[in-house]
Amino acid sequence: MAGIPLGLINGVSPQPGGIKAGNDDQDAAAVAVEPYNMHVSAKYLELTKRKLELTRLPHELEELPEDRKWDYGPPKTVLEPLVDYWLCDYSWRAEESHYNTALPQYRTGITIPSPSPSGTSETLRIHFVHKRCYRPDGADGDVTPQPRARKAVRVVPLLFCHDVQASSFLDVSGVLDALTSNGGGGGGGGGEDNNIAFDVVAPSVPGTAFSDASGAEGFGAGETADVFDALMKRLGYQRYVAFGAGWGFAVCRALALRHGPDSCVAIHTANPASFFPPPSLQKTPLEWMRYQWARVTGARVPGLSFGYTPTDFDGGAQKSSIGSGKTKLTDEENAVQEFLTNDDDSSNGTEETVCLSSRPQTLAYALCDSPVGLLAHTLDLLKPCLALGRAGYLSTVWTPAILLSWTMLQWLPGPESGFRWMQRAKSEIKVGGLLWRRHSEVPLGISQFGKPHGVLRWAQTWQEVRWLKKREASDVIRPEWESPEELAQDLRESFGSVWSEA
Repeated sequence: MAGIPLGLINGVSPQPGGIKAGNDDQDAAAVAVEPYNMHVSAKYLELTKRKLELTRLPHELEELPEDRKWDYGPPKTVLEPLVDYWLCDYSWRAEESHYNTALPQYRTGITIPSPSPSGTSETLRIHFVHKRCYRPDGADGDVTPQPRARKAVRVVPLLFCHDVQASSFLDVSGVLDALTSNGGGGGGGGGEDNNIAFDVVAPSVPGTAFSDASGAEGFGAGETADVFDALMKRLGYQRYVAFGAGWGFAVCRALALRHGPDSCVAIHTANPASFFPPPSLQKTPLEWMRYQWARVTGARVPGLSFGYTPTDFDGGAQKSSIGSGKTKLTDEENAVQEFLTNDDDSSNGTEETVCLSSRPQTLAYALCDSPVGLLAHTLDLLKPCLALGRAGYLSTVWTPAILLSWTMLQWLPGPESGFRWMQRAKSEIKVGGLLWRRHSEVPLGISQFGKPHGVLRWAQTWQEVRWLKKREASDVIRPEWESPEELAQDLRESFGSVWSEA
C-alpha cells in the first residue's frame, strides 16, 4: 500500500479566517492559510499495530565483537526493545496532543508552474509550523500580520528548513521556544546584534509529513526553495533569513541563489557535511592557490594560511612535498577527490544517502510497508547521536518516544517522496550541479560543533561567509535538538550582524 491518504491524516475541520493572498483569479480556498491539527485515523493506527505484530526480523551475525555491532546496521539488541515499546507503551495519540499544543500548525496551497511548457501547474497543500516571537501586545502565535512593538527587540522572520533524511518538521520543535524568545538584550557577546527574536516558519518539505508531494519528476531543493519563498510571501514576509542543516542546507543554498538577496537576506547552517566543493584551478584559481599554499604549510605559517587552520589539515596534509610531487591526503581530502571524480552514486553522501537516492522506488516498496524497517533506517541515520559515550541522551534527548515519533512522521505519508526528493537534490549538490555554478553574495553563517567533516574555508569560494563559530570540543551532532540554546544564540549573532529593517 502507499502512504497514508491525507484524508486519514487530517481529522479536524479547517477553521475559517485564514490569510487570503495570491492573484484574483486564484481559488480563495486554495490560498487561505488554515489552522491544522494532526489527527491520524484510528483505522490507520490499528493497521500500524498489526504491521508491528507481524514483523519478521532478519538473522544477524552473532560473533561480532561489541565495537562492531553496528557495522551491518542497527543490532537487534537496540531495535527489538524499541519495537516492544512501540507495541506496548508508545502512544501516538499522546504525541499528537503534545505536538498539536506545542507547535502552531497551518496549511495553505502553493501553486507551482509545470517544469515543461506543455504541462500544467499544480497546487500543493503545504504544511508548516508558524510561531511568532513574544510581543507585548499579546499577538504571539497569530499568523495574521499586525503592528509590532520593536523598541526593545528586533523581530526577524526565520525560515527553518528541516533535514530530509529520517527527519521532518519536528526538527524545529527542540529549538522553537529558544528562537521565539527575547535574545536577552545583547547578552552572550552579541551586543545590539543579539537583541533580536524570530518569527519562525518551519514548512514540511513537499512529500514529507503533511505536505503534498509534487508529481513532477525533477522536484528537488531548487523547487522546494521556490515553494518556501512563496509561502513566506503568503505570510507577509517579503524579506527573511533561513536556517538549514543536512539536506535543509541544500534548500538554503537554493534560496540564496534564486531568491537572494532581495527576499532571502542571509542563510545559516550547522555542522555542514561535504557540501562545499573545493576550489579548482579552472574556476577559482586564486582560492585554489591559497589552498595549496596553506596545505603545504599546514596553515602554520603566518601570512600563508589565508584563513585556513591547522585542523583543516590534521592527518598528514602538512607533510606534503612539492619536490617529490607526492602528497599524503587526509580522510577529508580523499573524500573530496571522490566527490570530484565520481559520477556514480557513491559520492558526496553517507551510505544511507547512496542506497536511498540511487533507486528510490525499489526501497520504497519495502519501507513503505514496514514501520520497523523505517525505524531501523532512522536508527542508522541517528547512530552518531546515540553512540557510546553519550549514554544520557537516550533518557533525556533521544528518548524512545522521540525516536518513534520521528519514525511515525515518515511512516504516515510513506517515505517514497522523500527518497525521490533526495535523488534529485543529490544531483543538484554535485560539482557542476545547479547549486554550485556560481558564487552567491548572500551572507552565510556557520556553527560548527565538533571537528568539521570538510574544510569550512571552502564555503568562501561559493558564498559570502560573514560569521563562523567553532566548538571543536563539542560532541553535539544535531544542535537544533541537542543544544537549542547555543544554536539560537548563534543565529541571533549571525543574523543580527546582517539584518537591517526595511
